[in-house]
Amino acid sequence: MSIFNIIRSQIDRKKYLRDYFIVYTLLFSITCIIIFFTFIINGKSFIWIEDGLYQHYPALVYFGVWVRGIIKNIIFKHSLTIPMWSFNLGYGSDIVTTLNYYAIGDPLNLLTIIVPSKYTEYLYNFLVILRMYLAGIAFSSYCFYKKKGKMATLAGSFSYVFCGYTIYTAVRHPFFLNPFIYLPFLLIGVERIFEKKKPRMFICMVFLSLVSNFYLFYMLVLAVCFYVLIR
Repeated sequence: MSIFNIIRSQIDRKKYLRDYFIVYTLLFSITCIIIFFTFIINGKSFIWIEDGLYQHYPALVYFGVWVRGIIKNIIFKHSLTIPMWSFNLGYGSDIVTTLNYYAIGDPLNLLTIIVPSKYTEYLYNFLVILRMYLAGIAFSSYCFYKKKGKMATLAGSFSYVFCGYTIYTAVRHPFFLNPFIYLPFLLIGVERIFEKKKPRMFICMVFLSLVSNFYLFYMLVLAVCFYVLIR
């Protein structure tokens, strides 16, 4: 194959993927509006009165304040001071181990650093939709890696993103959606290992999955092991 054919094939592939993700984004937006229409017309947020209000939302706010405090110390006091203990967590608790379950390690939660605490509710709602969107992108990436067609990939992605579990858990435990983002990339990493390619993607995704949430990581381990046995 000549260099011109290679360039042409790369351009055609980029256009193929661009068209797909434009359609996916439009359909995803429409579907979200339909599903969450009752929240919109009633002016309700996704912060569930139980765990959302008393755990997930305060953890996101606290994480933003904590990191901004560290950054301020570096900029204004020229001191790398990382608070490791807080008496505002229960009767007093280790910050890193407590927030690891809720916020620390999840790259998406880093957005809270640039969002003032009074606007964190809007960020919380946005992250719910963003996680669902990225889960579909991740599943689509896996399908395209396996050379599936656009229609099959689109149908599979929407079944993956808008299944009963994701819709139910999205507004109760938003970070429970993270495994839906990580799993397809872990499986791509597995496929690359089967193909005798470098395992960098698998290693990176294992690391990201672990630091994001240890509780959900072991579930991903079971899913990946089951996939490997089947393959």
